[in-house]
Amino acid sequence: MPNPMPLDERVSVIQNLITQLQNVHFVLISSPSVVILVRKVPGSFPTACSKANIVVKEKAQGIGTGIYSTEKLQQGTTVWSEKPLYGVLQKGDGCAWGLQQKLTAGTCCEQCGTFLGTMQLQLHLHGTLYSHTIPFSFSFCYFYFKAGNVTAKDISKALKQNDATTLTQYLLEPVLPCINQEDCTLTHDIVPSKSDYAEFPLFCSESCRLYWENNFGKLMSSKAAGLLHSVADDFDCGFVIMVAKLLSVHANLLEKGDKANLDLLTVLCGAEYQQCINQPKNLEERLLLAKKCNDLCERTSAILTDYFQSNSRLSKDHTTTQGISMILGQLCRNCILVTYTNPIHDYLALVSQTITMCAEANKQEMQSLKDLVQQIAVYMNKEQDGLDSTTSSDESEKAAESDDEGIYNLGDGVLGSIQQLIPCFQGWAVYSLLSNLNHTCAPNCEPEFPNNSSTVSLETRERIEEGGELCISYVDVDIEEQERSKQLVSYGFTCACSRCMQDRDEKKDKMELPQEKKQRNS
Repeated sequence: MPNPMPLDERVSVIQNLITQLQNVHFVLISSPSVVILVRKVPGSFPTACSKANIVVKEKAQGIGTGIYSTEKLQQGTTVWSEKPLYGVLQKGDGCAWGLQQKLTAGTCCEQCGTFLGTMQLQLHLHGTLYSHTIPFSFSFCYFYFKAGNVTAKDISKALKQNDATTLTQYLLEPVLPCINQEDCTLTHDIVPSKSDYAEFPLFCSESCRLYWENNFGKLMSSKAAGLLHSVADDFDCGFVIMVAKLLSVHANLLEKGDKANLDLLTVLCGAEYQQCINQPKNLEERLLLAKKCNDLCERTSAILTDYFQSNSRLSKDHTTTQGISMILGQLCRNCILVTYTNPIHDYLALVSQTITMCAEANKQEMQSLKDLVQQIAVYMNKEQDGLDSTTSSDESEKAAESDDEGIYNLGDGVLGSIQQLIPCFQGWAVYSLLSNLNHTCAPNCEPEFPNNSSTVSLETRERIEEGGELCISYVDVDIEEQERSKQLVSYGFTCACSRCMQDRDEKKDKMELPQEKKQRNS
């Protein structure tokens, strides 16, 4: 892996990115769930839209770079919106990445994460039951669903055969209560993959399909993909797949001679993988962790070295054990959790709030919805909790009493947690500009995912004066200083922001004996 980029080069690369974003032509992409501005360049991935004037500068004493505003920004301003680096969005929520892959299979665009089709399709897909489960790689699972066998494979087949009858059943049936079909529509297109990838990915648009197949189709259809998934399963680390995808795009950029975007990966800060994860206090446990990290990097290196050996342009340094370790470290320090809710959340909440009116006006539709929801609950209980296939109404009522928000109640004992029924989308992504924001425990900005997609927007939390640095928090701002400091160790620094300094002074003040405090103040 190349040495860390010199500060002056780093400033140049980031400023070049900002300049690109402020001067490209944009096209408005709109649907009921997505309204964003994206870069319109044929054959390239959408990047970002800059809404305010910003600049990157080297910080004092040469301790890094920062992004600063060149104008006054009011609270609630969207500073910019951007897509993931190299268009890479990896489904999975960290430790349970494999489960997230399974639970969201076919429900969202494989490339950008947008929820697909209609409310009905989402309900059908979430209601799929596994009657037999076999390993993720190169596998075909067998499904049962009382309203029909609805899987990503079935949808892909119906789309390719232009089977209008089957598609109508998947997308438009049953009629749902308290909502018209126009509002049930999440995307106007569902595009199946043309690659040989066994997992039958679906896309929200032709541009997403083209980008995914041009950059990841060959990789994900190869033997290497199965081996990488095995490594990810063995070490419970979905970042392994992200490394492969990032290098795949990087290799394609090299082939095309696209120098403008090549440095976006190398400009990210980081260190070797082991240094970027939380370390146990016990020496023996640290040694075991070091061995585990090394084994992970060695196995990934062997797979990717073999896969990329035909690409002479890709530096061999990237696929060595140390190179893989460095990229994993970059991901640990720069990835953020991408999370947004399925539109069904709001719909079930609405129906629950107007249950009497909905039930009286739409008895047949209401019963169809209850049947679907009960079927989903059976499946989700088995997959997520390993519980019995039924949940008693007493248990559900207790859950509803303990948490009035996020509870669906469709009557006749059909109630429970919306989040457990229909999980949020969760995944990991790196964002070029966002990754170059510095940390403070009293941030003036925060990232948001406002359009139920992987597009992240940087929103101001307070007024920022001209020349003010834009900062976010790398950790939860609501936890105590000691816990914040503990979590920041893996980022390679000790926070010295004004809030941390004040918290430490207050803690020290409380620990001092009265006589010592009197002597210090005198």
